[in-house]
Amino acid sequence: MSGNADNAPAAAEDAAPTATEVAAEIQQQIENLSEDVAKTVLPKDLINPVNAELLGSPSDAPDVVSYTGQTDDYVRWKRDIVNSISTAGLGWATQFFRDELKLELEAVVGAPVFIHPAYPVLTRHQGARLNMAREARIVRAQEQVYGIVLASIVDRVAESICDGGTDIARDPDKLVAAITAHARGTDAQTTGNAAMRQFYALKWNGTAAKLADQVDASFADMYRLQRITAALSEAGYTLSAEQLMVKVVTMMPTALDTHVRTYQSCRDLTRLQSEMKTDAERLDGSAAAGLTSFVTQTDQLRELEERVDRKIKALAAAQKAALRTSGGGSRQHPRAVMADSTKPPDSSGRWKWCSHHKSWSSTHDSDQCYIAHPELAPPRN
Repeated sequence: MSGNADNAPAAAEDAAPTATEVAAEIQQQIENLSEDVAKTVLPKDLINPVNAELLGSPSDAPDVVSYTGQTDDYVRWKRDIVNSISTAGLGWATQFFRDELKLELEAVVGAPVFIHPAYPVLTRHQGARLNMAREARIVRAQEQVYGIVLASIVDRVAESICDGGTDIARDPDKLVAAITAHARGTDAQTTGNAAMRQFYALKWNGTAAKLADQVDASFADMYRLQRITAALSEAGYTLSAEQLMVKVVTMMPTALDTHVRTYQSCRDLTRLQSEMKTDAERLDGSAAAGLTSFVTQTDQLRELEERVDRKIKALAAAQKAALRTSGGGSRQHPRAVMADSTKPPDSSGRWKWCSHHKSWSSTHDSDQCYIAHPELAPPRN
């Protein structure tokens, strides 16, 4: 039996208690003091629960690019404002930022000092004073957070939120909630539906001159729609990274098709975008194709087609002009000269007599005339 006990794995250590649990335990121990012991506690024996080193300062908050009020800008703003409040050391002050940063209020300002009923009068007064100072620290920090958040949204959004009837009362949690509601709009389901329709209808963004830039532009289009659905948080209207990866591979140009197996093996969007952009840059700089980019190839082919089309139209116009000249006189010779069958209009040797037209022609004689042979007639417009 002892051998089995020796070989048994050691029991896992209990997880470290949280600041909230430690504060609750201390209060319980003070509450359990006997009356005789409590009477001996002096004001100097009470511990200030506030950790001044962790209070933070708004002057340390980095600037945040203002939230514009657009739904797709909310996710970016939320990421930046959380970072700003965290850097300032004020994330502990409000519930929203505590949740985002996984912080505890008690880690900074502790729990209120528990005042035992048997404490001497001066000790009870000292406890009350410490609690008032603690509460003032919390209120001050909340005011600072409110100011930072309010400064991070454009004026028209601030006016809409703060002056539009919403009861915010300088509460930073209510302010963030109001900004979130503003981003979602009056009908999140409608907005989400529209974003999803845009996503499914999305096409490759080919406006950039280089294929590598097109990759970035196409991913940016998808990210914008993903941010909208993320901001809405509406069930059934969210875009996952997997959906975006399938979409971009589906709509990419054929020049990248040879790399599709590599793209399908990617497990995150960052890797996929990097792989696709690397391949696009290689195509942009390819000397083997004699082109600088996929777009250049497309443009050159289009230009060649347009030149051929213009040439065909010019030849057709010249042919029509020649037919009109051969059948109805010449700009160089009078009609009487062209109708004299006894001799050609000049000595160039290019003239043929057409008995059907009763005129000399530079294109046909009687046997080749379309009057005798309708199948030779030029097409009519």
